Amino acid sequence: MALVLGIQGSGWVPLVLDQTTIRGIQTLLIGAIFEGRVLPVAFSCFTHAGIQKSQNILEHALILTVMSCFPVESRPLLIMDRGYARVVLLEKLRREGIPFLVRAKAKVIVYDQGKPGTSLSPGIFP
Repeated sequence: MALVLGIQGSGWVPLVLDQTTIRGIQTLLIGAIFEGRVLPVAFSCFTHAGIQKSQNILEHALILTVMSCFPVESRPLLIMDRGYARVVLLEKLRREGIPFLVRAKAKVIVYDQGKPGTSLSPGIFP
């Protein structure tokens, strides 16, 4: 992480989780936002035919691997699009103390502990 982020003080470090296909190979990527760009930090490649159990397991393992590389004084903030807004994943991230933000369309209603709010409501995500 020091190579990508340099030596910096404490604070939030925004990370983007995304998936793309490169020449037919699925690629999960986590990148750090730095000076208007996303710098790759870690990635995992797979084919759907080669998955033994679940893509969800691969995603969670990549997230945990990257989060474990951060020094205590840094706070990584995982930014994901709505494709990752699975209840099981979000519950795991909460239990593990991993702060996250899920990007969604403006008209999306989010329920937190049974209470509705909009995707822009404060306090919905940790």
